[in-house]
Amino acid sequence: GRLSSILGPDILREIEERDKAELAVSHLRRVRAALIAYYAAHEGEYPDDPSGLVPGYLDAMPALELPGHPATAGVSAYKGPAREAGEAVSDSGGWLYFSDKASPYFGMIVLNCTHKDPNGREFYRY
Repeated sequence: GRLSSILGPDILREIEERDKAELAVSHLRRVRAALIAYYAAHEGEYPDDPSGLVPGYLDAMPALELPGHPATAGVSAYKGPAREAGEAVSDSGGWLYFSDKASPYFGMIVLNCTHKDPNGREFYRY
């Protein structure tokens, strides 16, 4: 209450948005590290989907709380061609995993969100 009256609701909302953005990027780094560990342990193969990381590499897929979306740990699998990873983004607010073994993006995971972080960068570009 007192902090809100000192800083104001707009500043508090901005702080909360920055914290959520930083947490999402931290989760992304952790999931990507798990994918790299999986790849190293499985003779250069990625899992067909990120559920292959649980429980050996992750306890669970982390839940994301991205702007404009409810919290979710949901993973969308993308199979198909894409000249650029951003073409596959559907803005679900969860995870997007490239599951097509023929794709140059196979094994890549991104934040499935076109909204911008507090610095103006789209989340899927991390």
